[in-house]
Amino acid sequence: MALPSLPGVVITAPVIGAQVGGDKATDLTLGANTLVVRVELPEADAAGVAAGDVVTVVSKSGQVDAVVEAVDAQAPDENGGARPSVLRVAPKNESDALGAERGETVTVQVLNAVVSGEFLIVPTTAVVGRGEGRGVVVKRQTDGSLAEVAVTVAGSLRGMTAVAAEDAGTLSKGDDVRVG
Repeated sequence: MALPSLPGVVITAPVIGAQVGGDKATDLTLGANTLVVRVELPEADAAGVAAGDVVTVVSKSGQVDAVVEAVDAQAPDENGGARPSVLRVAPKNESDALGAERGETVTVQVLNAVVSGEFLIVPTTAVVGRGEGRGVVVKRQTDGSLAEVAVTVAGSLRGMTAVAAEDAGTLSKGDDVRVG
């Protein structure tokens, strides 16, 4: 058997022990192996990414538009700690090949929201989730005590989260918030 290009992927094959040949038109079906990018992403950042989101994959040979095929959450580690989610990314159009070599490190750029200047940026670990797009941050008061401030979460990127206080004036630029 000769293949026009390698690598090839077996799509269908007869079961072990089956008789091949004869009147059967196809005993083995081969296909091209489309390169797929796997990305480990902290759970907090993965929360804003969904299957179907358009991303850009940048490799040594250039960049190509791609689509998130799946976001797979990982089971906690043996100590119960969070493990990064895994994104599977493939080219947006079948005609666009990811110009990367197998094993090459690439950059995946995800842009699913542009946040306006009305939001404050805090470390993601400072936000305690309270449902979809809602949370609280713990702020140090002027007397040194701590108080929870309800916030709306606009999005997260690279360990930072954009938030806005639900009650005006309860959270401002320069306020100290508890992290962790």
